[in-house]
Amino acid sequence: MLQTPSGERLPRLQKKNARKLVDSGITEINISTGLDHQKWIPQESVIRAFQALLDESISTLLVVESDTEKSSVFTDIKNSLEVSKYSRNPLFSIKCNSWMAFNSNIEERQNINAENLADRPCDQIFNNVVVTPYRNLSACCGLTLEYIKEVHLGRLDWEGSNLVKLYWSQLNDFLKIWIHMDGPTRIIKTLLGEEKAGERKFVHMCESCSVLHNDPEIRKALESNYLQFAPKVLSRFLMKQEVKEMEIDSVKKIHVGYQDFSSNCSNVRM
Repeated sequence: MLQTPSGERLPRLQKKNARKLVDSGITEINISTGLDHQKWIPQESVIRAFQALLDESISTLLVVESDTEKSSVFTDIKNSLEVSKYSRNPLFSIKCNSWMAFNSNIEERQNINAENLADRPCDQIFNNVVVTPYRNLSACCGLTLEYIKEVHLGRLDWEGSNLVKLYWSQLNDFLKIWIHMDGPTRIIKTLLGEEKAGERKFVHMCESCSVLHNDPEIRKALESNYLQFAPKVLSRFLMKQEVKEMEIDSVKKIHVGYQDFSSNCSNVRM
């Protein structure tokens, strides 16, 4: 959708690509852009892409990474005529997201609701799996997944590989359950204590998840102490699953009841 030829073919080709997505059953697309992204994909390509998607009634979220003190990518896009045109479209939304540094030679960025993004449970695990370009099945789509070997569940191109079995294998990993229930930042605070953990500043949950898995001090504390937290965490997790199953059963009963009611109504002769 983003990298396409220039010239008169563009609108037709983008419409064709968007239509292919619709025909494949795609109903929602997230597009990321920002200062770093635009070194490779220009803003004009991003704008043309979300226009084509919205014209085909595909729900589109445009996420812009937070800017430096000197850049204004989010403001420029938000105030553009193209975004203004779609601002009232219920299928379109735009937001600015916190940005994580992956090395020390990076200009500092503005943080957006950093505390809220970092310290919360992870809804990705168990609710979402990702097939990567390397044919790995991963437990989440977090930005740091390539830095965390434990979130890679296995390769899908190996002989005998089974996607369903790989998915369910996550339940054998207590840390994944703990991350799902409390989030990586809260686990670090539990292991190190609030004061010591407070010395580490995280702008996003995915950043703290990478630290949780890779920091030697935290890994040692985790290996030494996880058993004392396991009973309560597992109890809360099982209770959460029970509640979820009850909710699903309730929805099914309502649906079946509606079908029975509709059936009875259709049999009534006036």
